Amino acid sequence: QLFDQGLALQQRLAVQGRVITLAFNLHPAQLACTGLAERIAVLLKQSQVPAVSVMFEIPEVGVVSAPASSLENLVRLRMLGCGLSMDDFGAGYSSLDRLSELPFSEIKLDRAFIRKIQSQPKSAAIISCSVALARALGVSLVIEGVETTEQQVRLIELGATLAQGFLFARPMPEAHFIDFCTVQAGWDR
Repeated sequence: QLFDQGLALQQRLAVQGRVITLAFNLHPAQLACTGLAERIAVLLKQSQVPAVSVMFEIPEVGVVSAPASSLENLVRLRMLGCGLSMDDFGAGYSSLDRLSELPFSEIKLDRAFIRKIQSQPKSAAIISCSVALARALGVSLVIEGVETTEQQVRLIELGATLAQGFLFARPMPEAHFIDFCTVQAGWDR
């Protein structure tokens, strides 16, 4: 249902000339469903939303012990053109092996590291190494949980280029999000 709502939102924004990528969380149980990729392909075709504008976020802990059917769905979603994000990276049992084996296009570094960036030098080192890892793997790195301009400045110093958190926007209803996108587009000009 949320996926359908997201596709409808993307259609409305496309009519206004706004192209965005929406991310959807996939629970490990959903990822294990047979026919998941085929169902998503049908919905994308029906809505005429390009697969490249859809990102699926899978929690790191769900990927580490994922059954073969889940791994197959990950590959199929990627073959459709959808993005795949390993969410909450570093929060569980960071599996660098899974990260190197599976077709992820993005890593989302868990918010725990940004919270400690000022007080624990090791957190800054982990963020810096994650930036280098993402570059070496050819994937995007998103730092979760950015709440202050000080954190943003420090992330830029460490080489990070993508972040999410309350500093940029809080959760909002769809109508507010459409207005937010309109304002953001005005800033780009």
